Amino acid sequence: MRAKFSAPGRWHEYISLLFLRNIEIRHRLISAFILVSLLPLLISGYIAYVDSNRAIETRTRIFSTEVVRQVSKNIELRMAQIDTESASLLSSNRVQHALTAFAQGNETARSAARRDLTQVLLDHYGATDYVNQKYFLDNAHRVVDTQVSGQLTRGVAQFVGFAPSVSGRPQWGSYDNGVGQQNIGMVRAVLSKNSSEPIGAIFLAIRPEHFSAIFDNVDLGKGADIFILDAGTGRVLVWSQGKQAVVGDNIGSTSSMLKKMAESRMHGEQTGFVTFNSISHEQYVAAYAIIPGTTWMAVNTIPKSRLTAEVQAVRNKMVLIGVLCFLFAIALAIIIAGSISRPLKALMDRMHETGNLVDPAAQDADRQRMPEVDGKDELSRLTLSFAAMNDMVNQKIAQINEINATLEQKIRERTAALEASEQESRTLIENSPDTIVRYDLDCRRIFVNPVFEASSTGGAQSLLGKTPSESPGGKSWELYETKIKEVIATGNNALFEQKWTDRNGQEICIHVRLTAERNADGHVISVMGVGRDITELSRSRAELNSANVRLAEMNTMLESLATLDPLTGLPNRRLLLDRLQKVLSTGERSGKHGAIMFVDLDNFKNLNDTLGHDTGDTLLQQVARRLQGCVREADTIARIGGDEFIVMLEDLSEKALEAAAQTEAVGHKILDMLSRPYQLAVNKYQISASIGATLFSDHRQTADELLKQGDIAMYQAKRSGRNALRFFDPRMQETVNARAMLEAELRTAITARQFHLDYQIQLRERPEDGRLQPSGAEALIRWIHPEKGMIAPQAFIPLAEETGLILPIGKWVIDTVCAQLHTWQDNALTCDLVLAVNVSARQFLQADFVAQVHSSITHHGVNPARLKLELTEGLLLDNVDEAITNMNLLNAIGVKFSLDDFGTGYSSLQYLKRLPLDQLKIDQSFVRDIVFDSSDLAIVGTIIAIAKSLNLNVIAEGVENEDQFRLLRINGCVHYQGHLFGKPVPVGQFEKILKQDWELVLSN
Repeated sequence: MRAKFSAPGRWHEYISLLFLRNIEIRHRLISAFILVSLLPLLISGYIAYVDSNRAIETRTRIFSTEVVRQVSKNIELRMAQIDTESASLLSSNRVQHALTAFAQGNETARSAARRDLTQVLLDHYGATDYVNQKYFLDNAHRVVDTQVSGQLTRGVAQFVGFAPSVSGRPQWGSYDNGVGQQNIGMVRAVLSKNSSEPIGAIFLAIRPEHFSAIFDNVDLGKGADIFILDAGTGRVLVWSQGKQAVVGDNIGSTSSMLKKMAESRMHGEQTGFVTFNSISHEQYVAAYAIIPGTTWMAVNTIPKSRLTAEVQAVRNKMVLIGVLCFLFAIALAIIIAGSISRPLKALMDRMHETGNLVDPAAQDADRQRMPEVDGKDELSRLTLSFAAMNDMVNQKIAQINEINATLEQKIRERTAALEASEQESRTLIENSPDTIVRYDLDCRRIFVNPVFEASSTGGAQSLLGKTPSESPGGKSWELYETKIKEVIATGNNALFEQKWTDRNGQEICIHVRLTAERNADGHVISVMGVGRDITELSRSRAELNSANVRLAEMNTMLESLATLDPLTGLPNRRLLLDRLQKVLSTGERSGKHGAIMFVDLDNFKNLNDTLGHDTGDTLLQQVARRLQGCVREADTIARIGGDEFIVMLEDLSEKALEAAAQTEAVGHKILDMLSRPYQLAVNKYQISASIGATLFSDHRQTADELLKQGDIAMYQAKRSGRNALRFFDPRMQETVNARAMLEAELRTAITARQFHLDYQIQLRERPEDGRLQPSGAEALIRWIHPEKGMIAPQAFIPLAEETGLILPIGKWVIDTVCAQLHTWQDNALTCDLVLAVNVSARQFLQADFVAQVHSSITHHGVNPARLKLELTEGLLLDNVDEAITNMNLLNAIGVKFSLDDFGTGYSSLQYLKRLPLDQLKIDQSFVRDIVFDSSDLAIVGTIIAIAKSLNLNVIAEGVENEDQFRLLRINGCVHYQGHLFGKPVPVGQFEKILKQDWELVLSN
């Protein structure tokens, strides 16, 4: 087929079509793809190059300006900090009095004032590393100091001369230090608080490193720099450590930059961005920010060549990317063109073959072959092949229509069968005795069977479309609706029982099964609820449960009659023996002691004979109640006959002596309670009791033997005069008596002030030269008994802990230590010493302990940092949260903490890192054998390593010889305490040994 001209003006389209038909589709696609992809790439590359140049300069401007603005703010904050510190110093009475005395007093007063002001500067700025020079000036700008010359250098004098003398505000600036370098200084007039007239001034020379530290965290990149410039002198004051500003200290460079900045500042802005040339004609960009109240500026300089380098790098990358994209476009075009033309060619060949096929039923005469196609275009050949294919498709459609007719007949037959099955299911549901309901995903009813419909007076219309909570409503149906929602959410079926009241007021109980119904995709689309009436079954179960409860009550009553005393309601002998046998078994495993106390009323027979047995029974009932009030709920009180009672105490101390003390305390409480008057009808009667006690801890004694021992001890109490407590073991009784006497003497010692403190020196190595020097002392309590002499702390401290006497003793110790610190704080030899005090767990955890410590510190006016409290690991382990709270409160006011006897308890590193500790104390048990025992040496090394990792210092106690000292020193310990350096001594002797040369003492 040949195309013809349809109009004279369309000839060019025909020529174009004729030309392109001779080119295969894949070649056309390759050419078009390359042109379409390459042209946008070239355009976008040029635009990106121009925009990147502009964006880099804009980004540099924003970033640099923000950097210098933040640096300016940080420097202003550090200046404000120094201003505040100097203001608090100048307003102090000590400075005011000293300057006034210097200005108005005689030579003696001026000399004293000079020394006082020198000490003030050392106290206030001695530990401050950023202050290089500091001294007070009088109104004539002369130095008031004992450690510097009386005249100022020329640069400082000029700087001080320009400062205002009456404003009282600080004047910041720079000055020449005499060797051609600029230093930073602050001068501030001291105004009298009485007359507001100047009485002197203070001058501080600040190290530039104090401000240059701000630059350490500023990452400006290669070639850039940041520094502080004095606009008044054109000189650099501060630059980052290890760098030199690009303009350095060159007047020519700074003058060019300052000129540009002056032009920018004419608009009144505090920040700006300028471009300038250095002396070497290199072009720079600079961002600056003015530091308020000074002539200083924070300046950030960047070589412009650095910015251009980034743009050139971007351009080179874009050229490389363009070349790679061009090559990639060629490869991709070939792949895509081939993937498009290859299926077309294959489809055309297939259709050509299909178009030439002959229906098996056709004759040779009916065969038609596809005509040859002109041109090299695949689409032309494909079009002709498709025409032949169309005829065959029509034949297939006719065959498919016949098949569809057959399928429709089968569908009608199966639909009829399904309708019959559905009718059968509906009949079963409507005639089922159970209630059947279907709910949608909103819990609304979409189907109810007749049985459920009959439960409502409104019929199906009142139920359909409503939720259970809406109809019938009530808490029972709200729970039912909740179950439906759970089935919808989880897809799990549910079984439960529900009770509700029907319209006749009768309670109905139904067994409900909720089943999730799903679609073909497995999603829940509805819930089927089937309920069966089990009201009669529920009633039968309730009657059975009631019968079981009555049976249990009868069994309890019978058991009570068999094991309890009918008069007092206390356990009888049988129950007592049973419980005692169980306690003996558990005591053997736990290791704890128990006690049996045999209580017998004194002269009870006289009461029965005079007032009658009814009155005696009333007394016994009151005695039982009083006994119950004297013991814990876990303990047992039993009446074994007549006027005899047994008290069994459990879970006493593992130590026999402490268990005996606990038993004695309960026994005296019982004696006190039973000896009080009883109200018996109209009569008041008073009676006493005798108690025999015995301890047990395992199966070595039987229950009967314990009762016999208690009975024997009880008769010993009666023979001693009645109304008494006696232990079965006479030696234990002697020990208990001695303990009671010690407690009484300890109470007397508190009121008679028989205690005093000894001090054992603590040393540390100086970091600068490693020499030993005193760092403090540990305060140790001593009891000087008027008859027995010195009583060791280990003999009375445990008793004080148990009886609570440790509280007044501990309070006295802390108050005495604070008083001693007050005495020492004006002595140069002792003012820096830290006193350590051992604090017991009971004392530290009392409610007002923090207030007590704070009160003592405030009362004596001492530095809280000079007080160190030593706590044990057991205290922290048992009461971690409460201990941390108290430690944080005291640490907030400056009190230090040391963990005593570290390594001997059950240390928890998890808790250790939460504690505000300053020091770990190595227990002397590890130090004692460190020379001979490698395990102790390893433990000591581990403790020192732990302390260093937690930024804590560590002190070793119990250092008694030079070998121990040498090993500790080698392992990194720098704090020491022990007899090698000094024993605990009274304060007078302690102050004498402070003056020793410790290196000389150890060498001798």
